Amino acid sequence: MFGSAIIVFRESLEAALLIGIIAAATRGLTGRNLWLAIGIGAGLVVLGGLAFNLVPLCRPGVTVRALFKAAGVVLIILAVVVALAIGSAHLYAIYLTNQ
Repeated sequence: MFGSAIIVFRESLEAALLIGIIAAATRGLTGRNLWLAIGIGAGLVVLGGLAFNLVPLCRPGVTVRALFKAAGVVLIILAVVVALAIGSAHLYAIYLTNQ
């Protein structure tokens, strides 16, 4: 149990470090806070999707078909988040060129 807590702490620290690096790299851009909030929100959506789909499968007697179904849902969520990230980056590039 303690080992799991250490892993969660390490991953949370890594996420905070990544967000800090991105925030520092985009310090001078207009609309930076909005795009950071959108990125953090998208990450939380993925985290929620993973939790709601994978936690119920952590019990004995789960079929392989159920695991593949959950993996499919997770891949769909990942594809949607990647599409939103690419789309938002494209819209931000359009926004910057029009100023």
